[in-house]
Amino acid sequence: MEELKELGLNDKEIAIYSVLLKSGSMTVWEIASKINYKRTSIYDYIKSLSQKNIIFKKIETKKILYEAVEPNYFLELINSKKEKIISAVKKLNSLKNAEKKVPTKMIHYAGIEGIKTIMNSVLCEENSFLFAYGSNKLSEKILSFYPENFAQKRLEKNIHLKAIIEPKSKFGALKNRKFAKMTEIRHNSFMISQKIGVFLTSNKVIILSMDENEPSGIIIDNKAFYDSQKSLFEYLWKLSK
Repeated sequence: MEELKELGLNDKEIAIYSVLLKSGSMTVWEIASKINYKRTSIYDYIKSLSQKNIIFKKIETKKILYEAVEPNYFLELINSKKEKIISAVKKLNSLKNAEKKVPTKMIHYAGIEGIKTIMNSVLCEENSFLFAYGSNKLSEKILSFYPENFAQKRLEKNIHLKAIIEPKSKFGALKNRKFAKMTEIRHNSFMISQKIGVFLTSNKVIILSMDENEPSGIIIDNKAFYDSQKSLFEYLWKLSK
């Protein structure tokens, strides 16, 4: 019965439980006599076992008797403890995740090779939606450095694009049924003055710019940045036609 120590029982408690299980209902005096313990020293162990619901008290013909629970009770006790521990672990994990601070990742890319890297990263993301706003003329100028047709690659990846560009700007892309299905364009005069192009995908904010010498871009990997830019995009989307 040494295994019962794993449940927090000591030698004397195990002895009391065992004799009750074998003999049935017994008084304190009968228990003490059976296991050869002093009656005065056995009360604390009986109280402890009662509090653990391992033995229970009943009264018959004005006599106080104690009886052991069925052994299967220990399996129920273990399962109950297991469920409580699982629940506690879930709460602790959720607390850990709530307190954990995810650092912002921001990478700057410069030059033609940098643009290639950025646009490849957009196409490699496992995301079915791409949101963009800014000057379409600027975007086309930047994307001219991308060796492959970005629009074609986007359609092959089944990435749905929602873009806000300046009015009267022709969207340079394939004009076919799939393009029409996978692309939504709205126009806003505010985009005429924009010197950057912004892309949003997979909790990342991508900012592309073109200076006099070479293109450059920044990838910001941070959900808070993404959520803020996404809210701005949705606001501009409603204002655009």
